[in-house]
Amino acid sequence: MSHRTLTTLASVVVSHSHPEQGWEWTPAEKASKQADTLASYPGIQPVQYVHLDHTSEELLPTRRYNCWGFTFNPRQCWINSGNDVQNILNANGTQVFSPNIRIGDVICYRNSSNTITHTGRVWSVDASGQATLIQSKWGNVGEYLHPPLTVPTSYGTNVSYWHVTPLTGKGDAWIEDNGADDRLPYPPGTRWLSPDLWCNNSGGTTHQDPVRGFSNQLYVRLHNPDTLPISNATVRFYWADPNGGIPHTDWHDIGTASVSVPPGGTAIAGPVTWMPDSSVPEHSCLLAIADTGDSPFAATTLDPIVWPYDMARDNNIVQRNISVIALKGSFLKPIHLPFIALNPLPDKQPIEVRVDLTPVDLRDLGVLNLDLPTISLSLNEMDRRLQPQIRQLRQIRPRPAIALDVEAGGDFWQFRGGRISTRGMILATTPVSFGQGGRLNLIVTPTRTLCPGQTYRIDIEQRVGDQVTGGMTYIIFAVEKVIAWPWWIVIWQAFISWLKSVFIR
Repeated sequence: MSHRTLTTLASVVVSHSHPEQGWEWTPAEKASKQADTLASYPGIQPVQYVHLDHTSEELLPTRRYNCWGFTFNPRQCWINSGNDVQNILNANGTQVFSPNIRIGDVICYRNSSNTITHTGRVWSVDASGQATLIQSKWGNVGEYLHPPLTVPTSYGTNVSYWHVTPLTGKGDAWIEDNGADDRLPYPPGTRWLSPDLWCNNSGGTTHQDPVRGFSNQLYVRLHNPDTLPISNATVRFYWADPNGGIPHTDWHDIGTASVSVPPGGTAIAGPVTWMPDSSVPEHSCLLAIADTGDSPFAATTLDPIVWPYDMARDNNIVQRNISVIALKGSFLKPIHLPFIALNPLPDKQPIEVRVDLTPVDLRDLGVLNLDLPTISLSLNEMDRRLQPQIRQLRQIRPRPAIALDVEAGGDFWQFRGGRISTRGMILATTPVSFGQGGRLNLIVTPTRTLCPGQTYRIDIEQRVGDQVTGGMTYIIFAVEKVIAWPWWIVIWQAFISWLKSVFIR
């Protein structure tokens, strides 16, 4: 094949090669090398790659790519020297220190002569911002997860950490997680509110909630910040339960669309028609993957997926987990909002779920790419002359005009050490294994101070260990005044709520 020209932001060419084209290890040699490495370094974990058909393979020893090829042009080549790495760091890198190290940053190893010997990517960090686990390719053997200093002694122990902007000329199919997305793994901001994935049944570019039993039209906006064109990329659409961590087995296929994007351009894939049936939750999560191939190290694939089904690490995988709900004035008919907490990571980890309630103005929701005209249709019966008074009431009331409670029942919370803290609405569990989880039920009830037009944002964030693995956002807006019920009904409702708080929790 012809080699691509990889360059830094300073237009310096990065030399690379494809030694496997001369010869490659036999399957028996790969198995032997893998066994020797795992025996020599207890505790390291071989990396598993999950394909888009949900099958997986272990990334065994290979001459296709080295550690630098994995780090800077994932799994597609053998970058030739540490001088190339230094050029990349000089032009594309910014050195960072704890507590500013983030997942996906580059770790660079030097030996006692200050020569660059090895690189990898940060897989996990602890609460203090220290890297705890690294993913890297060890020369011509395998790809592993390992503690930062559990490496061959020849790599040395002098390590540094870097934010690194992608090289030019390798291709980059990018879907934004949010407005602060910088194309790097684990971008800042909320990662389940992608403005580039939406449902709109009139051909627009703002998001409407999908409706069960109706044909919904789904779209993705794909960016190409690189100098190579993207030709016939496949955009795959999925739905999932509103989870805080979504393992690949819970991604349900909707359909696909093809799209091509010129260098430096943007294009929209879709529409893809989706008619959710009764098996799909009323409030479901939308997901999308853009790919140009499903091989973990095919040198002919433009911008291959590095971390399949991982929205936080891979910049061509996104989700949109938001729902807009109208709140009526009866506190006897509260809104029930589901959320599933589970561990999507391979290791046994504790789960923490945080729930935040914030008053917002409808005009502030534009940053979420919501279809505001559609929301306004539910407010047609409101007297617009009330708007100044509503804004004034919002300013002078320090307490929210809705009550928010959480029910956390089932084995996951009751028998695995789960507990609810009323301070800051935090739910926590003891460590649980991959795929274990339980359903939460958020209950939203209007109070007597609720006025039409008042709007609230509920953010649910899930952390597994020290990683944010996902979340859900609900926009609640009032369409009615609270109905004045007799005093005895109010007391009865308060009594029922008290019983739930005592016996369900």
